[in-house]
Amino acid sequence: MDSSLLHLGAALAYAILGAMVWRSPVVARQPLVLMLVLLVWLVQGAGLSESLWVDGQLQLGVGHSISAFTWIAVATLWVVSLRDPASALGMLVWPLAAVGCVAASLWPEMYPVAGSDQPLLQWHLVAAILAYAFFTLAGLQAWLIQITEGRLHAGRVDGWMQHLPPVITQESILFRLIWTGFVLLTLNLLSGALFAEQIFGRPLPFNHKTVLGITSWLIFGWLLLGRHVGGWRGRIAARMTIAGCIVLLLAYIGVRFVSQIILGRI
Repeated sequence: MDSSLLHLGAALAYAILGAMVWRSPVVARQPLVLMLVLLVWLVQGAGLSESLWVDGQLQLGVGHSISAFTWIAVATLWVVSLRDPASALGMLVWPLAAVGCVAASLWPEMYPVAGSDQPLLQWHLVAAILAYAFFTLAGLQAWLIQITEGRLHAGRVDGWMQHLPPVITQESILFRLIWTGFVLLTLNLLSGALFAEQIFGRPLPFNHKTVLGITSWLIFGWLLLGRHVGGWRGRIAARMTIAGCIVLLLAYIGVRFVSQIILGRI
C-alpha cells in the first residue's frame, strides 16, 4: 500500500484518539485504547518502512523524519506508561503524531543517507532519534506542568485536569524523561565528535546543527545540575525544558526544513 495512504490513515486515527483523551484523560489508561494506539502505531510504522529503506539504503527527508521521531515518541510513551502514570500525555503526543503523519504525506521527498550501512552511523542515528523522542515527551510534559500549575494558582481545577497525576508526580516523570534523553543526546554528540571521520567520511562540521545540538545539551545539563544542587522544579524546570526542546528541534528539523523545503537543497 502507498505510504502516504498509510500515514493519512494513521493521522486520522491519532487525531480521534487524541480528541478522546482531551475529553477524558482516564480513557488513555483503558486497555482497549492502548491496543488501538498500538495498532495505529503499527500502521504508521508500515508507512515509514515503505519509504525509509530502499534497496538496503536508508533514505530521509523532512516529512518522514518528523514522522519517525513522533513514531518513536508514541512507542516511548506506551512503554513509559506501563511504569509511570504518564498515559495522559497521549492528549498531546497522539495529536503530534498525527501532525507527523501529515508531514510525511505533505513532504514525501526522500534523500539517500551516505554510509547508512555502517554500524557506527546506524547507532548514531538511533541515539539521535531516541533522544529527540524522549525530549519531545519531556517538552510536552513540561507544557502540561505549566498548564496544571497555572490552573492551580487560578483555582480552576476542573474537567480533564481532575484526572491528571499530582504535579509532583508529573515532575518526577519529567526528570526521568530528561535524564534518559540527556544520556542519549550525550552519546549522539560524542559519537559524532569522536567518530565523525568513520561515520561521515569527514571531520565533524562546526555548523548550525552542531552549535544548536551542543546548546541544547548545555541547557539540559544546566537544568539537571540545578535540580540536583538547588532542587529546581515547577515553572523554572518546565520553561528550561521547553527552551531546550525548541533548540534541539531547530538543530535537526529546523535546519533540514530550511535546506530541503525552503531552499530546495539536499
